[in-house]
Amino acid sequence: MPEHFLAHFGLTVLIQFLSTLAWVSIITFLLYASQSITLAFVGYFIGNIFLSLPALFFKDIDILHYLNLEFQYSMVQSTTATNNTLSIALGFILVFGFLGLATFKHKDL
Repeated sequence: MPEHFLAHFGLTVLIQFLSTLAWVSIITFLLYASQSITLAFVGYFIGNIFLSLPALFFKDIDILHYLNLEFQYSMVQSTTATNNTLSIALGFILVFGFLGLATFKHKDL
């Protein structure tokens, strides 16, 4: 077993969990705002495409490569990749969590 396998594996699972939670908060916001399950499913696929587009157009800006919220075990070696993915995931969780909560409180669901 590699030297830091458990620590890197644990960090990978944590960041993937936070990335999944970020997607859940985005989809929950779409569901609360539109009240349509179909739009929430379509929003996931369209959102994934839109979050990948800035990295294609602006290749020089490093943080845009982590907007798609994908994190693999091999990325743990880079502290920049880990910190960028972690900060973007936490940002999405906070922003869309509060937007979803505000929408939930103001709409009659």
